[in-house]
Amino acid sequence: MSATHLRGVKTPAGRDPDAIKRKPPVPKHLTPFAAKEWDRVLPMLIRRGLICQADLGFVEAYCVARGLIVEAELRRRQKGEDMAKWLRTQNAAMLTAARLSASLGLDPSSRARLLDKDADEDDGDDPLAVR
Repeated sequence: MSATHLRGVKTPAGRDPDAIKRKPPVPKHLTPFAAKEWDRVLPMLIRRGLICQADLGFVEAYCVARGLIVEAELRRRQKGEDMAKWLRTQNAAMLTAARLSASLGLDPSSRARLLDKDADEDDGDDPLAVR
């Protein structure tokens, strides 16, 4: 059952019926930093049953952004590199990774929201809840 709010109908979180069961190989074009993130996050997403085949591009984009954060930090520390350029790159990658991680349930608040199915349905004290 979905809870109705002024902002629309929320679909309850749950396992995707088409969830992948095994971690696919790391895409060959990922940098070593991005590949390390792929190996780190995919097992937990698979355990939660939240990722289907169609979501892998989204996970890949997150891993690319996370890999770019690390690469930008290493480049920024090298002498002779344009520090401002790498700071801008790193900042953009951090913003992208934050947005994608929230959608994938990789940050604490989105993880709690995805894993706590009953949290969205308890509108007892919410004066804006539609009844």
